[in-house]
Amino acid sequence: MIPNALVERLLRHAVWHKGGEIPGYNASLFRKDEFGNWIAWDEYGQHSDLGWEIDHHAAVASDSVLGHLRPLHWRVNAGVGSKRQAVLAR
Repeated sequence: MIPNALVERLLRHAVWHKGGEIPGYNASLFRKDEFGNWIAWDEYGQHSDLGWEIDHHAAVASDSVLGHLRPLHWRVNAGVGSKRQAVLAR
């Protein structure tokens, strides 16, 4: 049986790689969500300037669970930020 912590880490890595790369920055550390908000790998689950969460995006047509998941800045995911604009100016 695979430990839950390992499954969580593998899932987090797979979703992280769906984020957009930022030219000139290490993609292992920093990416953008689909709305252009910067997120940082180490800030997963944090309510910080670069914090992010795994969002279940039901509007995406996909045959896999992973296809419905995306990295999203926590403020956008919480509905605090506009989903049409970046919540942080970078």
